[in-house]
Amino acid sequence: MILLQRHLLRATAGPFAFGFFVITFVLIIDNLYRYVDLFVTKGVSFLVATEVLLLSLGYTFALSVPMAVLIGVLMGVGQLATDHEITAMKASGVGLYAILRPLLFGAALVAAGLTAYNHYVFPESNHRLANLLTDIKHKRPMMEIREQMFTDLNDRTTIFVKEKDEKTNEIRDVVILERSGPGDVSPTMTTAARGRIVPLPDSNAMRIELFDGEIHDLPDDRDLAQYTITRFRQHDLHLRDVEQDLEDTGRTNRGDREMNFTALLGSRRRGPPRPPRDAVRTAGPGRRRGGAAVAAAGRARARWPGRGPVGRCGSDPRPPPRTAARHAPGGPARAPRLGVPAERAALQAGPGERLPRGVPQEAGHPGRLPGLRADRAADGRHGLALRARHLADPGAGLLPRLLPVPGRRRAAGRPRAARPRRGDVGGRRGAGGHRDPAARAGGPRELLVPADAEPVMLLVHRSLIAGFLRVLVFTLVGAVVLFTLVDLVDHLRNFIDNHTAAPVLARYYLNKIPWILDTVLPIGMLMATLFTVGGLARYNELSAMYAAGRSLLQSTWPLLALALLACLFSLFWGEFVLPATNARVARIWEVEIHGNPDRVRPTNDAAFNGEDGRLYYVRNFSPERQQIREFRVHTVEGARVVERIDAATAEWDGRQWVLADGTRRLFTARGDSLIRFAAYESGLDGITPQTFRDDRLKPEAMNARQLRRYIAMIRRSGGDATAQSVDLQFKLAFPVVHLIVVMLGILLASSPRKTTVASGFGWTIAISFGYYLAINFGRSLGHNGTLPPFLAAWAGNLAYAAVAAGAWLRVRR
Repeated sequence: MILLQRHLLRATAGPFAFGFFVITFVLIIDNLYRYVDLFVTKGVSFLVATEVLLLSLGYTFALSVPMAVLIGVLMGVGQLATDHEITAMKASGVGLYAILRPLLFGAALVAAGLTAYNHYVFPESNHRLANLLTDIKHKRPMMEIREQMFTDLNDRTTIFVKEKDEKTNEIRDVVILERSGPGDVSPTMTTAARGRIVPLPDSNAMRIELFDGEIHDLPDDRDLAQYTITRFRQHDLHLRDVEQDLEDTGRTNRGDREMNFTALLGSRRRGPPRPPRDAVRTAGPGRRRGGAAVAAAGRARARWPGRGPVGRCGSDPRPPPRTAARHAPGGPARAPRLGVPAERAALQAGPGERLPRGVPQEAGHPGRLPGLRADRAADGRHGLALRARHLADPGAGLLPRLLPVPGRRRAAGRPRAARPRRGDVGGRRGAGGHRDPAARAGGPRELLVPADAEPVMLLVHRSLIAGFLRVLVFTLVGAVVLFTLVDLVDHLRNFIDNHTAAPVLARYYLNKIPWILDTVLPIGMLMATLFTVGGLARYNELSAMYAAGRSLLQSTWPLLALALLACLFSLFWGEFVLPATNARVARIWEVEIHGNPDRVRPTNDAAFNGEDGRLYYVRNFSPERQQIREFRVHTVEGARVVERIDAATAEWDGRQWVLADGTRRLFTARGDSLIRFAAYESGLDGITPQTFRDDRLKPEAMNARQLRRYIAMIRRSGGDATAQSVDLQFKLAFPVVHLIVVMLGILLASSPRKTTVASGFGWTIAISFGYYLAINFGRSLGHNGTLPPFLAAWAGNLAYAAVAAGAWLRVRR
């Protein structure tokens, strides 16, 4: 019984460790995406960046351990059930509780350890991580402000800067739009030659110090005479409720994820009466943590297969005695395997012995066959016993076709065996000797492949592609499920607090699937390559192909072809599918879940940048009618406004804009002049209705064509488009990684050291982690201007391609 318990624990420990490392790796990749750009932009040292990643593991482990328990139980117990070991245990009198006992005991230990972890380690790591990230955030509060684009600081203030300095927090050529309320028709416009942003500690506010500028205000849009211009040497703006991704620095208060069980219960007793939703927010995490820990024990329960016979063993779990081998005229006998019925095994029958009923009789041999008998309906080459062995070991299926089995001359006095039929091992010499026509061979290839057989390399390539696609699909589906579960747990509080409906939640995650597939596809390609080619090497099929004169390139070129197709697919995916779904995800998150104004593709209070210093403000835009209400155009030179156009409406006629019922004001050194108009036609420097919807998009929500147009507009307006050029090069560079990782996977898996599941997954983690770190680090350096755009985007690809090319030149091609 002790041996059985050890066997059960060993069967689940391997899948548990595998699932733990897989889930932890996925979460680490997500953290890299989240923090690498922050580290480089803020100039964080290597030690501080390492501390952030280590502290983030606290939350990662709390999520990965329960999921790993589920994976371990499902895979471990499922494999035992597939091999009929559970049925054998129950048939031998071992009860269900006795089978479950070691699993429940191990799950209880995991649950106890996870409970202690959630009480002592998890809150402290979350608290230290939040404070550390906030300190990094306040070190340079400029990261969210992008050059040559309007950025919403809060729901009433929008800022535009031409240049910014991340190190000193200085900004140049600043334009700030301030709205007094949601119904403000004409916002107050402040321009300045330079300025500086100063975050205020212990609050979510900041101070913007402006120098040498103007304030343009139109309090009443119906009375144009009240238009005022105020010039200043220095002007300070104090902004509250500034949007930040992180908590406030220097704080000592803790959120619910930063409290242990004692603190959560104490805060619930001491706290004032709250609405039911707030009470759920305080009490929920305590229950959720305990539940997550105890769930490890609950997941050990599984459905056991029903009682049934194992082969011909009946209810006896012990294997049947091995049948003694009998030599018959056809050659040495083979003993039946466990689980193969004796009537269907490849039997040995001497002269005059009949086959049992049910075994088909060979033509020309009415029931009397010398030597090894084979069931023609199942396998005409090896018999059912050998067929059972191949089913149990699918990796060895192609090896008999590739390696010629040496023939043996018929011994004196032995009868002649049947002539080879289709499906016989190629080149096997007939029992009639070397002059038998069945034993003749015209060359090396005929020794390997029968004349009427299908080409062997075609079978190899089919098997290779099938195995590759099987692992790839499994990886992609698992990644989608894992990413969705992790993100759901991470944002569950937001969904509950905002009363998110199930259809909105479903659309949010359905639109997020394309991003997950685009991110995980290189990892899946690498893992599929390592496992598929590693299987060929582990079963010596690569050695057989080398012995047959096939090179590594000839054996694995279908994988390289699939990698090229993946590159083209990724390019198409990133151009036509991914930008639209990313924009929808951002809009659902901001508008439908949090109830904020649409800032991704806004239709109200939209501001964007044009050419030649023109800035546009739209009170309301109707995409269906292509009409604007309350349209403002400002032409800015340096820190001065030289022209302003106000129009009640603007309508697109297919070629240009028709502004109606407005004014045009010119500001000169001698004064300002006002011109009224009933209709005014203008092309607005090529501005179209689509521009209003695409200008506020982030680079990840733009395709290459939109990004090229945006870069051209920034350059025509005299701005610096370095960051956007890096993003454009990155869109072209990322698809190439699929070919690079497949080449690396082929080289690693075909090495003399055989690739196992553990080593294959380890190589996947190392290569993927290093590649994502390299490309994000280079991208951030490109955004800062440290590296040119091409080198910043292609640095990771060039480095890995050089390693792959150098290693490929050293192997047999």
